[in-house]
Amino acid sequence: MKHVAPIVLVLAVATFVPICICADGDDDGWNEAGIEWTSPDSAWDERGNKITAWDAALKKAASEKKPLMLLIHRTWCGACKSLRPKFASSKEIEQLAVNFVMVKSADESEFAEEQFSPDGGYIPRILFFDDAGRHMEDIVQREDKYMYFHPDPSSIVKAMSQALARVATEEPSATSDKTEL
Repeated sequence: MKHVAPIVLVLAVATFVPICICADGDDDGWNEAGIEWTSPDSAWDERGNKITAWDAALKKAASEKKPLMLLIHRTWCGACKSLRPKFASSKEIEQLAVNFVMVKSADESEFAEEQFSPDGGYIPRILFFDDAGRHMEDIVQREDKYMYFHPDPSSIVKAMSQALARVATEEPSATSDKTEL
């Protein structure tokens, strides 16, 4: 019986440590390609206000004059799990990502505002914003339900290319005449 306690302790540590390491790295499988995802440098500003990933992304986009790509997903979502390895292994997405401020959220409370769910709260959804934080609502994958759901890397690459073209020509973000990809 005195050998059982050390074995239980070793098993508990062996099970817990990998979970902590994975969670600490905040790589939930979307980063295999080495994409740099934006996160706040610290959780609080000098006045004690919470800094969100979105705040950090807006600041970075404005200073670097880059559009933003926002990926809203959940770790438990089946469609997200299906898209994740395809997204992470796409060389085209990796190459285009350097031209964007990349933001993702798996947190239920983050990006819950209406501006981040223009046609519903489904997941995953990918939204594009200009460097001033204006939503490019016409960059959609389809016109009917789930306009911002991209089922595969090719539709994401098309949307990324369209967002870059819009920023390069300094076209305003359209609010009508949506273009289906």
